[in-house]
Amino acid sequence: MVTFLKSNYINSIGKVMHSRITEMPISQLNEQRLLGNIDLSPKYQRNPIWSVSHQIYLIDTILKRLSIPKVYMETVVDPKKGKTIYRVVDGQQRLRAVFGFIDGEYELRKKHAPSIDEDLDGLKFQELPEKYQKIFWSYGFHVEVLEDADKHEIEDMFVRLNKNTIKLNAQELRNALYHEGDFCQLSYDLADDDYWEEQKIVSRNDIQRMKNVEFISDLLIAIMYGILTKKGKTIDKYYADNMEMENKSKVKKQFLKVKNKIEDILPELRETRFNNKSDFYALFYTIYDFLESGYSIDESNIVEIRKALTKFSKAVKMDSEDSRLAEYYDMALHRTDSEINRKFMHKTLKGLIEPILKKR
Repeated sequence: MVTFLKSNYINSIGKVMHSRITEMPISQLNEQRLLGNIDLSPKYQRNPIWSVSHQIYLIDTILKRLSIPKVYMETVVDPKKGKTIYRVVDGQQRLRAVFGFIDGEYELRKKHAPSIDEDLDGLKFQELPEKYQKIFWSYGFHVEVLEDADKHEIEDMFVRLNKNTIKLNAQELRNALYHEGDFCQLSYDLADDDYWEEQKIVSRNDIQRMKNVEFISDLLIAIMYGILTKKGKTIDKYYADNMEMENKSKVKKQFLKVKNKIEDILPELRETRFNNKSDFYALFYTIYDFLESGYSIDESNIVEIRKALTKFSKAVKMDSEDSRLAEYYDMALHRTDSEINRKFMHKTLKGLIEPILKKR
């Protein structure tokens, strides 16, 4: 254990709490765990919540000798036995992932972390080549050890550490995991268009937190696989399965064809209900469905389609006398990401537009 520096914190009542930053290799942390000297579950800690994907990505980070955030521990000394217990204040998820890997609870999988080396895919810790085991055991965690702190001070620090951290959302994690993949890059390419914000389909906050990219990914999945329920794990799967896309150019062309057609139909889309993500999804897939089925949407019918959609947009209300419009309103408001609701909204819009297209 190497001590780098000492720090002092002044709590809310002016008391000084001392700390020291050390580097502890995984071998030493594991040794302390086996001796029963590490407490991963103080009462203020949350339950373990990391998925297998999170755990594997951390192990990959360690094996590549990349940096991870430091761990905070409180030391508690038994005055009679002279035994030091390390209570984890922040970092229990990371340590559980490390200890779980050592204990063989999971193996490395490229589908969860595409950056995993090919020769390590499917291996548990005991199956790793010796050179990787040595890298793993010698990896040093930066640990800030808190001293002279009482129960309330530790709990206060735990709250502050977690309040002052903006957690990565699902799309920000996908960006970190799959940014080299074709599907991810295509999603970002198509999201990088002023149209989405200008038409108020996405907000500035959406863009800052990459939720605009997640929305584009959802539309791409509809083109490639049909209408599906939007789930984080479902989107993760398609990012992982499409690291390489032979049909990338074709899918991009299809997407832009639909998006451009919607621009022609509703140039002021932001003034209709179709700037809501759930409504836009339904409209996008409906136009895609028509184009793929061989229907022509052009100058001969665009104006009529525009009038029909604009009238529909104004008529959709919770208390609409038309039960189908009221049901559409409800579907667009509740469980908007479910496959059932999405298919109902698509069917409704298809029934609205199809008679116009069949006049030809």
